[in-house]
Amino acid sequence: MTQCPLPLLPQDLTSLLTSGRVDWIRSGGRLALAAWVLLAVSTMDLSAQTTPSVDLSTCSQITAADGVEIEYEFDQTLGTSQDIDPFGPTPHEVVAQMIKMAKVQKDDVVYDLGSGDGRIPIAAAKQAGARGVGIELRSELVEESRETAEKEGVADRVEFIESDFFAKDLSEATVVLLYLYPRTLLQLRSKLLNELPPGARIVAYNYGIEGWPRDDEQPVDNAESYFNGTLYYWVVPANVSGSWKGTIETELGETHTFTLQLSQCFQKVSGKVLRGEREMPLNDVQLSGKTLRFTIELPGDESLHLVATVNGHQMEGHARRSSPETQGQPSATRMQWQASRDPDTRTSIDPAQN
Repeated sequence: MTQCPLPLLPQDLTSLLTSGRVDWIRSGGRLALAAWVLLAVSTMDLSAQTTPSVDLSTCSQITAADGVEIEYEFDQTLGTSQDIDPFGPTPHEVVAQMIKMAKVQKDDVVYDLGSGDGRIPIAAAKQAGARGVGIELRSELVEESRETAEKEGVADRVEFIESDFFAKDLSEATVVLLYLYPRTLLQLRSKLLNELPPGARIVAYNYGIEGWPRDDEQPVDNAESYFNGTLYYWVVPANVSGSWKGTIETELGETHTFTLQLSQCFQKVSGKVLRGEREMPLNDVQLSGKTLRFTIELPGDESLHLVATVNGHQMEGHARRSSPETQGQPSATRMQWQASRDPDTRTSIDPAQN
């Protein structure tokens, strides 16, 4: 993301940083910046930490069972005195790492929200052959981005839109790259979950999305800036919440019906299968994009391992048995299964919307 959430520095330091004067940082300015950081830390009121405003109580049982803790580690007060996040270019080394972490391919559509000088969409087009879309509110930066795309020979693969990204539909994006203040990321959270297709990848630099457990993270080694930072990675999950009516074809050609009841918080899922009067909890539930996996314990020390692809209110896939005879490994025989959801039972997977 090139709409950079710089710390709130004294005006002379801020102007030098946002001007791209990395030579200043590499020389004597590094000492001045370090002195400011030490001063800021020494005067910080650590007792006045921001209390999370998001109610995540509906997630507690799911995340506790999975050993996942909802973390609040990002200062929501950053940038609150400004209408929009200030612009500062994302270092080129970081841009390359973001593109690599997101596994950008030629058929991807890469969105940069608050695209600044356009370097992320342009890099995605040059490095991976992807189509890039930048959304930026400042007209002068939009014009600069278009001129740079022409010079770099990728104007046919990138588009820059002068707009507020909260007002734009994000549904065509398969990758979103972000460098924004924590409070802006938190405001974006539900929009990303609701509009991006399942399986879309998100990478954010320096700040995570409060409350949404990340799927991965990695440090960045950045020679262009005083700060190294961290990259955070998510795969947008399908919404599988609700009540599903399913059928499964056994090895003997018999058809069995069942009900699958699922609760979901972000990418964390729990649930149970109902068949007649029997209730069986789901174990080892994993949801990545549109792929759902879980295991059901059966009588006689047998287990049923199910995997399905989710498409809206439908899912279908296969199941395999395991038993002591197979040493706990799923058998080679696959049984087809499918399920349909009652649309009225679907709930938001972002607890802030429930």
